[in-house]
Amino acid sequence: MGFRDLEGEVVSAGANSLTLGKLLDEGAEGGVYRIKGNSDSVVKIFKEDCRTSKGKKIPAMISERPKDPTHDDKGIRSIIWPEEIVERASGEFLGYTMPYLEIDQYCNARRYAREELSWNSSSHEERYGVALNLAYAIASIHFQGHAIGDLNHQNILIRDGYVSLIDCDSFHIDGNSGTYPGEKVFGRYSPPGGRGRNTLKDVRQADLFGLGIHIFQFLMEGFHPYQAQGSDAAGGNFIEAIKENDFPYKDPKPGRLEPHSAVDGKYDQLPDGVKEKFEECFVVGKARGRYRPTASDWVKALNEAGGFSDQISIGTSSGNSSTKSPTGSSPKSPSINPQNEDRLETLEDKWGDRRKDSQSSEKGNTQSTRSTSQSQEDDRLEQLEEQWDDRQNTSQSGTSTRSSTGTNGGGSDEEDRLENLEDKWSNRRGNSQSSTQNPNGSGSTSNQAGDGDRLDQLEDKWDKRRDEDSPPGGTQSASSENTESPSDWVNDIRENNDEDKNEN
Repeated sequence: MGFRDLEGEVVSAGANSLTLGKLLDEGAEGGVYRIKGNSDSVVKIFKEDCRTSKGKKIPAMISERPKDPTHDDKGIRSIIWPEEIVERASGEFLGYTMPYLEIDQYCNARRYAREELSWNSSSHEERYGVALNLAYAIASIHFQGHAIGDLNHQNILIRDGYVSLIDCDSFHIDGNSGTYPGEKVFGRYSPPGGRGRNTLKDVRQADLFGLGIHIFQFLMEGFHPYQAQGSDAAGGNFIEAIKENDFPYKDPKPGRLEPHSAVDGKYDQLPDGVKEKFEECFVVGKARGRYRPTASDWVKALNEAGGFSDQISIGTSSGNSSTKSPTGSSPKSPSINPQNEDRLETLEDKWGDRRKDSQSSEKGNTQSTRSTSQSQEDDRLEQLEEQWDDRQNTSQSGTSTRSSTGTNGGGSDEEDRLENLEDKWSNRRGNSQSSTQNPNGSGSTSNQAGDGDRLDQLEDKWDKRRDEDSPPGGTQSASSENTESPSDWVNDIRENNDEDKNEN
């Protein structure tokens, strides 16, 4: 049965019966249909060979839905997420419903950057506004506990400055029922190491590299950050440019490796805070993902650089930081807690330095190393707790007391989180040490294996606690006022050309 043969078929979505209308588009995994009598939603029907895997992933997505930054306030979808499961009357899984987007009225992100955001035809506010809207959407997805993975320009559609993410069923989903990784990779927006082990943490870090590239293209007329000229510049494709070229805007080498002449001098005109974030992403963060700015970092930096507010409040504090968009409206921001996003990266940096010091003496005396390592294990979480407390105290300065945050005692969770992590790790260490008494030194290898996965275990533990204590979509508690930040950008731009779907 071909996809067009499904037109007119009656399917079920929850308690409702839907009649499939015209086939709008067909891809590798399925087709998208209009719904007769419904102009707001469409149905995606998967091909038969995809239905088993998607039949598990889509319910997890529906139960773990991220907050849409622009929908509640402006009625504009920035994340085209599955809404309801679609089945045959027999109960056979077919696909899902999702919001309808008139794609022919949108530009993909790369084309929009080139055609609508040139410095001669766009304003400062328009460029920073589009970048900020993308950062908001990705921050919301990360906050909900997911990652994207396939952050290519064809899946980022823009109209009048509003950003809409599509093809969300290819995202990396981490739900209560399991983890459902995506498989698509787009080299133009991927770091040299790709997704690493394809864990949630690795995919999120790859997302941050791609986010940095998209923001750079929005602010720099569509030019890629590793696009360079000179005798040392790698030619060919962007995969090679990312791998071989240094970031040419940081200490350019005239005649050897320097920015393209078409944007000569424009990078230097960017605000210092934005340039700092680019250099964190593309210099030190090129090979080390934990140093890349988070989406929440970008929200704050772009908000300040765009002149939309003097202060940005992201999270579940009861403070209300009202900010103004260029149109004077005050749309609501998603509830995003940057501490949750980078907490274990900070702990990993701290512990990684300690572990290197410990392992440097391992070649000499295995038994003495075991004693030294055990001593370091005994005090490492005290060090991590001090590190976290310093960050927490700095972040909370000027905000309300922790007891007012969250719906289930978020402040209490912050106070006892490391105690729970310590219990988790102590149990693991006790089990590990019980098998490391062999005097031939084999216990050293066992300890190293424990070191290698300790933060993955701690991250799983903390993520479960966070998910239990955070309301779905990161909404604020009843005792907290809505935090407001700009996500509304109504730009006077030219009529979009037809979508160029074949661009790479």
